[in-house]
Amino acid sequence: RNAEDADLILRPGRFDIVVSESSPKTVRFAAEEIVENLGLVLGRRPDIVSGLRPGRPSIVLGSNEWSRAVGIDTRVLKRDEFVLKRVGDVVYIAGRDDCRADLAKAISSARWFNEKALENEHATLFGVYDFLERFAGVRFYFPGEMGTVTPRLGSLSVGALDERHAPVFTVRNLHFCADGAVPENTGSFPYAESAQSWKMLHALRLRRQTAALHCVHGQRGFKYKE
Repeated sequence: RNAEDADLILRPGRFDIVVSESSPKTVRFAAEEIVENLGLVLGRRPDIVSGLRPGRPSIVLGSNEWSRAVGIDTRVLKRDEFVLKRVGDVVYIAGRDDCRADLAKAISSARWFNEKALENEHATLFGVYDFLERFAGVRFYFPGEMGTVTPRLGSLSVGALDERHAPVFTVRNLHFCADGAVPENTGSFPYAESAQSWKMLHALRLRRQTAALHCVHGQRGFKYKE
């Protein structure tokens, strides 16, 4: 069997997460998400590095010189579509990403659920979550540690991989009701004064829509009379 046919085995401490120095902040946020969750699964967080190291298995995130060299062109992708591709001992995860967005800041500074802060393109992050679910068994059922499944594994196995994935639905939304029902939050409905960063993060992990189509309750919001 040649190298492309054999499974790539990613072992703790023996592979890197590669992020170009020119990558937008959405890709850097995606890198933090994958190292945090793989750290829980494998017992050790992978290193985030700025370039491929010879002979070192790697997961390369975002559009950059290395992804373009293997034929990944994110310009032809749809909104929220991403590519998963493996070439030898390197896995590429890339989609369209808004260079103006700062997801980490939006989450850390959230005083309420700010939908607008998440309405930007961050498809590489969607690819990261898909990779975590498929190859590491991670599940994001509910916010917080109790609702997040991170099975303890000795390694990850990645076979032949060359795929494009786009969402079936443009509208992918969720609604948080009764804030006080969540142990990590205090305050009154609908906008508690305590920080609600966990809501923002969970919405991202569930791949909430990045472009809003407004359709709420009834006709009055459209202000036809006015």
